[in-house]
Amino acid sequence: MSVLTGTPLLPTYARFPVTFVDGDGSWLIADDGQRYLDLIAGIAVVSLGHCHPAPLAAAREQLDRLWHVSNLYSTEPMLRPLGAFYLLLGAVSVVVAWGMRRLRRWAGGASIGLSGVSLLAFPVGTIVGAYVLYLLLSAKGRRIFASDYADIVAATPNIKYRTSISLWIALGVLVLLIALIVAITMLAS
Repeated sequence: MSVLTGTPLLPTYARFPVTFVDGDGSWLIADDGQRYLDLIAGIAVVSLGHCHPAPLAAAREQLDRLWHVSNLYSTEPMLRPLGAFYLLLGAVSVVVAWGMRRLRRWAGGASIGLSGVSLLAFPVGTIVGAYVLYLLLSAKGRRIFASDYADIVAATPNIKYRTSISLWIALGVLVLLIALIVAITMLAS
């Protein structure tokens, strides 16, 4: 009970003198049977309409399995979007790597940001992310992204860094493995 109003509700909003008991699509039904067009969709929460079959079926399916778990633990539904997130993160990483290969200044800052995020992926991501941050923030890393360094590289076209074929094969296998794991995870859910 609220001390201010004598009701269980705090006076957060001025309430209209109507009580809704049911909803059907874009319509709300009051306790007296009167139908109202819901023009604000529950303040944009029910944009598909009340009792839309798709979210209703998803809610029923979830309620048949699990109702509530503390945020201290993970649940399968909360992990589903991670596959798409990691796929997007991988695509961003490829674009940043392309920029790094061409010594674009924006790629240095983006690499620092991605490496900072990777510090959260304990233990391997933390080790790799920390090493990449060390390389980018060291004197050598700062020198590579200096404005005149691209001119030095352009003036010495005969000096090329070559990546060994075995590294490219290992990288390709790793990328395919990660893509396969993400695809299996997304198809399984």
